[in-house]
Amino acid sequence: PYLLPRVLEVISSRYSALELIVEERTTESLLAGLRDDSLDAGLVATAVDAGDIAQLPLFREPFVGYVSTSHRLAGKSVLLVSDLSLGDLWLLAEGHCLRTQVVTLCQQRGRKRATSTPRKGGGCTGVARFESGNLETLKRLVERGSGMTLLPALAVADLATDAQRKLVVPFGDPVPSREVALVRRRTHYRERLVEVVAGIVREIADSALTHNPSV
Repeated sequence: PYLLPRVLEVISSRYSALELIVEERTTESLLAGLRDDSLDAGLVATAVDAGDIAQLPLFREPFVGYVSTSHRLAGKSVLLVSDLSLGDLWLLAEGHCLRTQVVTLCQQRGRKRATSTPRKGGGCTGVARFESGNLETLKRLVERGSGMTLLPALAVADLATDAQRKLVVPFGDPVPSREVALVRRRTHYRERLVEVVAGIVREIADSALTHNPSV
């Protein structure tokens, strides 16, 4: 949602004859679409281990904290991975790669207490058990003064108000991040068109991340 509108705007202005049909899918469904030739290419934010699929790295996207004013980490200028705890961190629902990435981050490099199995949504209020498939919903919870979540850096560029931007806290080194890649079948008759789209995605992402003061 943070990358695609920018990409489509550039494609429509530069390549008006190029018709795109865009679908949002899970990674598993996306790979199936590549294999049955119903999709030409896909964007993924998780590693794909498949010998018949070519993976073209596009950019590395840092994570930032989105911290409510009532959270224990409010007021910090920089976060460390060791600050994180799944006990007060809103998470996306099962099946989302962003949830998996955040949980893995906490379990591998976070506090010892973060290695416990997370409740859906993180249980930030102490009473709520909340599951959402929408990152925007988790942002609204933080803005209303409840808990914190992690955002991919491109989401920060879409924050419209100073009040929202004040809730963003960058990470200190080593900054956690994820790699976004384009995937396609290793041989495909539309390979040149796919490469054109990949170049535009890389251009847009690099520009957005370079000019984002919060990452």
